[in-house]
Amino acid sequence: MNGNIGLVSTALLAIFGFFGLLMEYYYRVHRPREKDKKQKRNEIYKPLLKDVDVLIASVRVKEPFSAPFNWKTVEGKVSSQLFRRLQKLFQEKADNYYKWLQHNKDFIRFKGYFFLNFQLSELQEEFHSLGVGGLEYDLYNSIVTPILKGKKITLKWIEDNNPKLHENLMKCQSYKKLKRLLDYLNEENPCIVPFRKAEQDLLQSAKELKNELKSF
Repeated sequence: MNGNIGLVSTALLAIFGFFGLLMEYYYRVHRPREKDKKQKRNEIYKPLLKDVDVLIASVRVKEPFSAPFNWKTVEGKVSSQLFRRLQKLFQEKADNYYKWLQHNKDFIRFKGYFFLNFQLSELQEEFHSLGVGGLEYDLYNSIVTPILKGKKITLKWIEDNNPKLHENLMKCQSYKKLKRLLDYLNEENPCIVPFRKAEQDLLQSAKELKNELKSF
């Protein structure tokens, strides 16, 4: 009987000792580790996620990336493999994308300038005489992003999306000639294929990196 009581006591002591070790591990090792992990997530990974989100948003609207480059400050704080991926995304792939974005914008601007000044100078002068700004500038700002998104620009599109510009065009006797310029601008340009490829590559890499950052 006394032997059984001794065994039970020993077992209980072992159990309490085990739980004691677990509690000590929790407070001395696990809890500080989780606190450090949470702090690292807030200080490092959340700002990086924000950078990636802003990068993706800038690609959607075809504008340059303007967020702070938080990734530049994390070298040595994240694994060298992750830092190389950040560097590849924000430098190599983003720079390649924005290079082709600018090439396309310049190409569209040049086509508009050439056509308005050498083929549709009468319409250009009529619009200027209205005192509402320049047709070349207003038209470019209205259509450049939609064209880059693959939209086909028509007079009806201008009426629906920029009624003020359309209203001013209607005041010009030769406004219907603008269709020739729009047809010209809607033709596929030689820069669009590498631009689309760079855009797709950048977005795919950004989404993959975003999912990885969420796992930390």
